[in-house]
Amino acid sequence: MKEPLYGQTAIAPEDRDRLIRKKGIDNLRRGGLLAKVTIGFELLLMAADVLTALLRVDNRFQFGGYFFMYALLTALNISFLLGANALNKSGSLTPRRLKQLNRGILVYLTLTMTWGSVMALMDQKLYGQLTAFMVPLMISSILFILEDRERWIPFGVSVLTLAVGLPFFQPSQDILIGDFVNLAIFVITAWVASRVVYHHYLRDFSVTLLLEASNAQLEHEIDENQEMNRQLVLANRQLKNMALLDELTGAPNRRAFRNYIDIAFDACGDAPQALAVLLIDIDHFKQYNDHCGHDVGDRVLVKVAGLIDTLPKGTDRFFCRWGGDEFVILQMNATQEKTHALAESIRCSVRETQLPNELSEVDHYVSVSIGVGVVKAATKKDVSRVLRLADEALIRAKNDGRDRIECVVQ
Repeated sequence: MKEPLYGQTAIAPEDRDRLIRKKGIDNLRRGGLLAKVTIGFELLLMAADVLTALLRVDNRFQFGGYFFMYALLTALNISFLLGANALNKSGSLTPRRLKQLNRGILVYLTLTMTWGSVMALMDQKLYGQLTAFMVPLMISSILFILEDRERWIPFGVSVLTLAVGLPFFQPSQDILIGDFVNLAIFVITAWVASRVVYHHYLRDFSVTLLLEASNAQLEHEIDENQEMNRQLVLANRQLKNMALLDELTGAPNRRAFRNYIDIAFDACGDAPQALAVLLIDIDHFKQYNDHCGHDVGDRVLVKVAGLIDTLPKGTDRFFCRWGGDEFVILQMNATQEKTHALAESIRCSVRETQLPNELSEVDHYVSVSIGVGVVKAATKKDVSRVLRLADEALIRAKNDGRDRIECVVQ
């Protein structure tokens, strides 16, 4: 089975760099764990070797040679740990240090597996076994993540060392044949195991990339949805505001007036309070509009609405366009004197603007008539009553010559 090259997949080159970096870091971490275990194990073997030498258990045993090999492997693993520690302290893993890391791991694996080969050759005179080689071979194959081109180096050097040395260290032809058969079986097994480990690692890495891409896409979609929702909320708010505003003058409309009534009376509860309504009508506006044109009439409506809207405001006062050429001001906690003063201020402001109106029977300027209704209100139903009173007062103001204020109090 031919190993698919990672570079031939659809993954971008920067992801290939991520794989190499991640593989190097993981190999370094796994190698550090193996080095610590190996050092502890070799120290025990060195102690046992010294004890066996002192007791002279077996004269065939090369105590000095084995002690040297144990010490050599211990030194190799200590060097690996020191190098790993220095690399961790250096901070960021630059491309140069990453290459040094990968080369160092290959050197460490090659020396460790070759050490196993030499130990297996030394064991031939005593045991005739390949255990000393097979153990580091299998551990290294399963523990480290290696591609084919990397795997050839430690496998090739260690297997070649053992294969060339076996005929010189094993005098028995029968055992030698068995050793070569076992060597072939274990090398093939270790090679396959190493490939399986690498492919699982590669698959997990690919899944991680897919998950990251999916999460990034999901976050992007969430951000888009949030932005869309924000735009929808803003649009709905704007639509709501537009629904509560008169399109021509920009003043609140009747719907806004009803909303204000609901909110105001809910806040006040059942406590009775003085309620006043000012109903403002532009004098002779229909004739003016028909004579001068709707564009000119619209400008007058906008101007009058602006004059009223510039008057001092409060939380207990509400202004809106009632329809046509009529405007309404609702005043909570009102008194007849304050309400009349407000009406007079509006009337004078319109006259002082001196908007030309040649058809006016009052003067040759635009003027307004204002009807004021004042009641003691306890519920929302009283608003309709005070509106009727203001309308009666407005009719009286028109009948009495216009450009004036009439007030009805109950």
